[in-house]
Amino acid sequence: MKQLSEILKTNKEVKNLIEFITEILKERQLYTNALDVLVYNTACQLVTYNKLMRNYLKSKDTTARNSDGTEKRNPTLMDMTQIAETIRKNCKALGISYESKAQGVTENDPLSQLLETMGDDD
Repeated sequence: MKQLSEILKTNKEVKNLIEFITEILKERQLYTNALDVLVYNTACQLVTYNKLMRNYLKSKDTTARNSDGTEKRNPTLMDMTQIAETIRKNCKALGISYESKAQGVTENDPLSQLLETMGDDD
């Protein structure tokens, strides 16, 4: 049977995250095929968030201009906030939430590794 990532022809970054998240779920004995769509969505959201963050950090613009010339909050920040909330909800639904980090999980926690990897420059 084909994997969802093969059917949707996702890029390498998304495929790697799908494999990573799936591995975490299997290690914790939480994985079932029913989670494939949620895992796929989470991986896509992480890639999108990472791209937005990199672009935002390169631009360093915290504001943008309206058509009338007034300043407004940079729309990228709003997008990043919405995506971060979706990622948080997805991770919680998958059983790999940030709450585990707050409870004193060790340095080799898979979620910590994933977040550190997402922050690394290529």
